[in-house]
Amino acid sequence: MTRGLGPVQAVFVYGTLRRGGRNHHTLAGSRRLGSRGLGPGFTMLDLGACPGVIEGGNRSVTGEVYRVPARLWPRLDALEDYPDVYTRRVVRTPFGPAWI
Repeated sequence: MTRGLGPVQAVFVYGTLRRGGRNHHTLAGSRRLGSRGLGPGFTMLDLGACPGVIEGGNRSVTGEVYRVPARLWPRLDALEDYPDVYTRRVVRTPFGPAWI
Protein backbone atom coordinates (compact mmCIF):
# COMPACT_ATOMS: atom_id res chain seq x y z
CA MET A 1 0.00 0.00 0.00
CA THR A 2 0.96 3.58 -0.44
CA ARG A 3 1.37 6.34 2.12
CA GLY A 4 -1.28 6.68 4.79
CA LEU A 5 -3.90 4.20 3.55
CA GLY A 6 -4.28 2.15 6.71
CA PRO A 7 -7.20 -0.27 6.62
CA VAL A 8 -9.32 1.78 4.17
CA GLN A 9 -9.14 0.21 0.72
CA ALA A 10 -12.00 2.00 -1.01
CA VAL A 11 -12.08 5.28 -2.91
CA PHE A 12 -14.94 7.65 -3.69
CA VAL A 13 -14.43 9.08 -7.19
CA TYR A 14 -16.35 12.10 -8.49
CA GLY A 15 -14.60 13.33 -11.63
CA THR A 16 -12.61 11.84 -14.46
CA LEU A 17 -12.21 8.52 -12.60
CA ARG A 18 -15.96 7.78 -12.82
CA ARG A 19 -17.29 5.32 -15.39
CA GLY A 20 -17.09 7.00 -18.77
CA GLY A 21 -14.44 9.45 -17.57
CA ARG A 22 -11.14 9.76 -19.37
CA ASN A 23 -9.16 8.40 -16.39
CA HIS A 24 -11.50 5.55 -15.46
CA HIS A 25 -9.04 3.04 -16.94
CA THR A 26 -6.79 3.80 -13.93
CA LEU A 27 -9.25 1.79 -11.81
CA ALA A 28 -9.00 -1.33 -14.03
CA GLY A 29 -8.88 -4.28 -11.64
CA SER A 30 -10.95 -2.50 -8.98
CA ARG A 31 -14.44 -3.57 -7.97
CA ARG A 32 -17.23 -1.00 -8.27
CA LEU A 33 -19.32 -1.06 -5.11
CA GLY A 34 -21.93 1.44 -6.27
CA SER A 35 -22.93 5.06 -6.73
CA ARG A 36 -23.25 7.46 -3.85
CA GLY A 37 -24.02 11.07 -3.14
CA LEU A 38 -22.07 12.77 -0.35
CA GLY A 39 -23.35 15.74 1.49
CA PRO A 40 -24.50 18.31 1.73
CA GLY A 41 -21.37 19.77 3.23
CA PHE A 42 -18.98 19.89 0.28
CA THR A 43 -17.99 22.27 -2.50
CA MET A 44 -16.84 21.11 -5.93
CA LEU A 45 -14.13 23.25 -7.48
CA ASP A 46 -13.38 23.81 -11.15
CA LEU A 47 -9.64 23.18 -11.39
CA GLY A 48 -9.55 23.12 -15.17
CA ALA A 49 -8.85 19.62 -16.49
CA CYS A 50 -9.99 17.88 -13.29
CA PRO A 51 -12.42 18.89 -10.55
CA GLY A 52 -11.63 19.09 -6.85
CA VAL A 53 -13.79 18.76 -3.76
CA ILE A 54 -13.36 20.49 -0.41
CA GLU A 55 -15.27 20.21 2.83
CA GLY A 56 -17.62 23.02 3.60
CA GLY A 57 -20.47 24.52 1.69
CA ASN A 58 -23.97 23.24 1.13
CA ARG A 59 -23.61 21.02 -1.94
CA SER A 60 -23.74 17.29 -2.42
CA VAL A 61 -21.20 15.50 -4.59
CA THR A 62 -22.25 12.52 -6.70
CA GLY A 63 -19.72 9.79 -7.31
CA GLU A 64 -18.88 6.10 -7.28
CA VAL A 65 -17.17 3.92 -4.70
CA TYR A 66 -14.56 1.34 -5.70
CA ARG A 67 -12.66 -1.29 -3.73
CA VAL A 68 -9.11 -0.73 -4.95
CA PRO A 69 -6.35 -3.36 -4.78
CA ALA A 70 -3.16 -2.20 -3.05
CA ARG A 71 -1.18 -2.55 -6.30
CA LEU A 72 -3.29 0.23 -7.93
CA TRP A 73 -2.88 2.90 -5.24
CA PRO A 74 0.50 4.11 -6.53
CA ARG A 75 -1.10 4.62 -9.96
CA LEU A 76 -3.95 6.63 -8.40
CA ASP A 77 -1.49 8.67 -6.34
CA ALA A 78 0.55 9.48 -9.45
CA LEU A 79 -2.58 10.52 -11.38
CA GLU A 80 -3.76 12.77 -8.54
CA ASP A 81 -0.23 14.03 -7.76
CA TYR A 82 -0.82 13.02 -4.14
CA PRO A 83 0.05 14.59 -1.73
CA ASP A 84 1.28 17.71 -3.56
CA VAL A 85 -1.87 18.66 -5.50
CA TYR A 86 -4.63 16.51 -4.05
CA THR A 87 -4.97 15.24 -0.52
CA ARG A 88 -7.36 12.64 0.80
CA ARG A 89 -9.62 12.07 3.76
CA VAL A 90 -11.99 9.32 4.77
CA VAL A 91 -15.72 9.74 4.19
CA ARG A 92 -18.50 7.42 5.29
CA THR A 93 -20.47 5.69 2.56
CA PRO A 94 -23.12 2.93 2.58
CA PHE A 95 -20.30 0.67 1.37
CA GLY A 96 -18.04 1.48 4.33
CA PRO A 97 -15.35 4.10 4.71
CA ALA A 98 -13.72 5.38 1.53
CA TRP A 99 -11.02 7.87 0.65
CA ILE A 100 -12.06 10.96 -1.28
